[in-house]
Amino acid sequence: LPEENLLELPPLDEHASVARALANLGRCQVRLGDHEPALKALRRATEIMQTLKGPDHIDVSGMLTGLASAEVFAGQLELGLEHHERALAIRVASLGEDNAKAAESGVTVADTQRRLGRHAAARRTLDQWLPVLQDKLGDEHPYVAQALVNRGLLQLDAGKTDEALATFETARGLARGVGPAHPSRAPPA
Repeated sequence: LPEENLLELPPLDEHASVARALANLGRCQVRLGDHEPALKALRRATEIMQTLKGPDHIDVSGMLTGLASAEVFAGQLELGLEHHERALAIRVASLGEDNAKAAESGVTVADTQRRLGRHAAARRTLDQWLPVLQDKLGDEHPYVAQALVNRGLLQLDAGKTDEALATFETARGLARGVGPAHPSRAPPA
């Protein structure tokens, strides 16, 4: 269906596959830098999924994460943080605190807090979720490397240049280990 048809569907035609198609369309538009159409598609995808499955369903957390990331890229940091925090709350309620998906959300919340200049909150959030991510995914996973980059940015913002440099070097070393054979680079099953 053309983009216009997907965005203008009447409520009776709402379906999870339409929400996923809109979410994928929005992700592509974000990569192209087309923020307004991306946000429109991602908001509609989130609305459809909430209508179909309820506001606290785990599938809604994925839609919220995509929407929040697009909002952050578009410079709507406060709204992005709100949606990232909501996605995190849903994942914790559905999956528990000792879960990699919840930890990924927590690290993303911390990064958005940092971007907003809320460094103390970002450090607390990152300190809470990085160990879970390391425990669940292993120290060599690319998400752990990205979380360490976030920690390094916080250290740099705090004027702790030597600590930041060491953290960035650790993250770079992890990233070097992610070659084509690494499980994180495998195509989806």
